[in-house]
Amino acid sequence: MHQNTSKSFDFIYWKKICFLLFLSITNGYLFSWINTSLSIDTNQDSLALLSKKDLFLMIALHAPIIETIVFQYIPIEVTFKYFKRKWLSSIISASFFSIIHTYSISYMCMTFIAGIILSVVYLESLKHNKIAVLYTILFHSVYNMYGFFFVE
Repeated sequence: MHQNTSKSFDFIYWKKICFLLFLSITNGYLFSWINTSLSIDTNQDSLALLSKKDLFLMIALHAPIIETIVFQYIPIEVTFKYFKRKWLSSIISASFFSIIHTYSISYMCMTFIAGIILSVVYLESLKHNKIAVLYTILFHSVYNMYGFFFVE
């Protein structure tokens, strides 16, 4: 699954990553709008119990590390090893990712799409000879921080 490419700055890779970040942010705004428009309760009351500092640490550090390892790295590597299908690995990874975000059906749909995007980040990072787990953790962290600071 790993391919060798030049280790110089890879504009094509970063262009794809920026586009994927744009898609992630758009996905977040779209589902935020849907939830607001349809008065869907995302049932995240347990998060309100955390201090701002603890919430930030959880979404910017703990969740991206744990979720990337458990819901991108392991499922993608295992399913690709046995089935040799990147698309199947992405769907399985995204399914696991959405299942742990059971705040509401709409939130699960949003996190399924986010899971697909995170899978693509992981696979693109592998393809471009990057440390895929680290790059996916960083991507996930940046996305979560954007939501923390700019999205309700």
